[in-house]
Amino acid sequence: MNPRKVFLPLAIFVLSGFAALTFEILWVRSASHVLGVTTWAVSVVISAFMGGLALGGYLLGPLADRVPHPARLYSKLELGIGVTGALASAFLYKLGQAGLPYPAAILLVALAILFPCTLMGGTLSALARAIGTLGSYRVVSWLYAANTFGAVLAAFTTDWIFVPSIGVNLTLLIAIVSSLLAAGLALLLPQSLANPPDSSLCTTPITPESRRVFWAYGIAGMVSLGLQIGWTRLIMALSRPSIYNVSTVLAVFLTGLSLGSAASSQWAQRVKNPERWLGAVLVAISATSLVGILLLGKIDALVVASVWRLNFNPMVRSVAGCLLTCVALFGVPAFLMGVAFPLASRLAIGDSIAIGKPVGRLCACNTIGGIFGPLLVAFGLLPQIGLFHTLLLLIILEALVGLWVSFRPFVASWVVAAGLLLSALFLPKSTLLDSVYYPVWTSSWGLYPNSVTYFQDDSYATVAVGDTPRGKFLMVNSTRMMGDAPEGLRYARLMGHLPSLLHPNPTSALVICFGCGMTAGALNDQPDLKNIVCVELSKAVLNAASNFTKANGGVFESDKVEFVLADGRNFLSRTDKRFDVITFEPPPPTQVGVVNLYSKDYYELCRERLTENGIVCQWVPLLLLDEPDLRLVVKAFVEVFPDATLWEGSADDFLLIGSKSPISIDYDQLKKRMGEEKLKTKLSEIGIDGPESLLSTFLHGPSFLKSMTASTPITTDNHPYLEYSTSVRPSWDPRWRERDLSGLWGLADLSVGARADIESRSAAWSELRR
Repeated sequence: MNPRKVFLPLAIFVLSGFAALTFEILWVRSASHVLGVTTWAVSVVISAFMGGLALGGYLLGPLADRVPHPARLYSKLELGIGVTGALASAFLYKLGQAGLPYPAAILLVALAILFPCTLMGGTLSALARAIGTLGSYRVVSWLYAANTFGAVLAAFTTDWIFVPSIGVNLTLLIAIVSSLLAAGLALLLPQSLANPPDSSLCTTPITPESRRVFWAYGIAGMVSLGLQIGWTRLIMALSRPSIYNVSTVLAVFLTGLSLGSAASSQWAQRVKNPERWLGAVLVAISATSLVGILLLGKIDALVVASVWRLNFNPMVRSVAGCLLTCVALFGVPAFLMGVAFPLASRLAIGDSIAIGKPVGRLCACNTIGGIFGPLLVAFGLLPQIGLFHTLLLLIILEALVGLWVSFRPFVASWVVAAGLLLSALFLPKSTLLDSVYYPVWTSSWGLYPNSVTYFQDDSYATVAVGDTPRGKFLMVNSTRMMGDAPEGLRYARLMGHLPSLLHPNPTSALVICFGCGMTAGALNDQPDLKNIVCVELSKAVLNAASNFTKANGGVFESDKVEFVLADGRNFLSRTDKRFDVITFEPPPPTQVGVVNLYSKDYYELCRERLTENGIVCQWVPLLLLDEPDLRLVVKAFVEVFPDATLWEGSADDFLLIGSKSPISIDYDQLKKRMGEEKLKTKLSEIGIDGPESLLSTFLHGPSFLKSMTASTPITTDNHPYLEYSTSVRPSWDPRWRERDLSGLWGLADLSVGARADIESRSAAWSELRR
């Protein structure tokens, strides 16, 4: 069928695909507030999404063959998607504030998403039936391509245009309106396009051949989503992990699917042995995926050489580099995944006039595989065998399925399968690491491969420890987080000591983002603290802390320290404990998902978990923030903690101190506490030799912070401005570094001598900066 004759249905399904993926992107964002910013949370959302599609394809596909007006059925489905999508979004928002136990939260998130996604699962069958004829797998292929193209638009516009400019809520409204518009346009389809159903013809017997196609396409769906997660993790380890790069990865993957399906729809009708060709395409997906991984080093070198010639903003160069890497790494496999759909559709539909039932079965099998792919990769393969071994196993599995489909005497293919599987299981985990990843990763950081002292994958990130002459540092994906060099040691320990010493009588503390453990180690050195809870998202990061034992004081051996593997915000929403001190050193706020730990909503949650005299300490990384970003961080913090003060952790690291009630410093008590022998020794290691030395790190009081951020918008869950920052060259107003001790004098009644000493030390710091 000429696609020009079905322009309206194609336009309708572009809208449908746009609305569906926009819903999914926003649901993942909302679910991160409920379940935490983890691969598990994303996997649960994607699996529930796929589960709904599978259920809808299975239940609603046969219905499309029976109704007299399938266009009206489609219209009702889209109307239902708009309504239930809105209700699901509102429910997820309320769920994020409920603080339910994790299993209950997972179940409710999945159920909320399941209803609209079930309706989505029936749309392809209904619309295909409304415009279908014999040989209708070509129509199905065009619709699949149009729907995927709509998803590509959503992948770009949601995070590039809508959320940054109008916020999450209005973006959700756009998705709802898109679904309702698709529903309305479907009523304009002429009924003559629909074939009158005949129950005697609308039967699709299940043959061994079609059953094998359904099984193969189901496993292919599992492998496809598994590879997508693996490719995303790999790209994020080689490029800036910004929301723009994540959107680029998704858009390239979906573009490949759309182009592949559209380009091969006529070819799939002409081939004489579609089953053999389907198997060959699956094997080709496997082969091209493997080639892309093996050529990763050359791809990275070519991309870097090409991108650095562009005289663009560094952020634009980063996205351009990500785009080129994605196209080179998995552009061809994604295209071939799209080619597989019309072949599978032809085999599923055959010569039957029934469209809805076989298409529903095919989509159900594929999406059932899509349910298990993310769960298998996130919960099983990544933590157990690592990223590269996971990719290799998925590639081999795709090849095995292709062989199984291609050869009818499949005993021989299973012999080959057994050999390939055994070789994959016994292949050393470090093979691809040593030959592919280490050279690329280490060269980008100016390291020798043998200087990597620790490397581990978990479901959240790829974590490494590098060794340099200045000290060790922790890498999470492509970001250098922190290390035990003198500057890092000073600010990280000061994050623990400063709020503890400003508190009159601290007994409990919470550390969000454990990192190398130096802040937790400093808190452990505070004699007044009796209970310290450390929350870390990545198990691999916790395991890496043994490389920093000297810097963190062997905090794992302390009896008063408790370790929790969880998302920090998620932990705060679930616990009913109150803490005297809360510190957090999250990754840079421009990384995807991290804005959840820099928003007004998060700071309000922290405030609720403070005791009456409780104090929070927020890390502010100057080298990672431009002036607008710095103001955004401070603005959200000051909105919740109006008496906030700014302190200097090191030359390039500020510390924001907030409190539930105004801080009052008892100088004599502070001097007494800092004179405790063990604590005095620990403080001297970071250049703090007494109360004056500690207080001389003061920079600004609340009046300065409020004046500097008066016209700055507030980062919230609805307006996550920080996540969409394009700042890449840090530069700041020099007034941030100019010390104003007038705010400090209001915190403590100091003697003339103490004031003079603090002023002298502060002036010395200022001179050193100049």
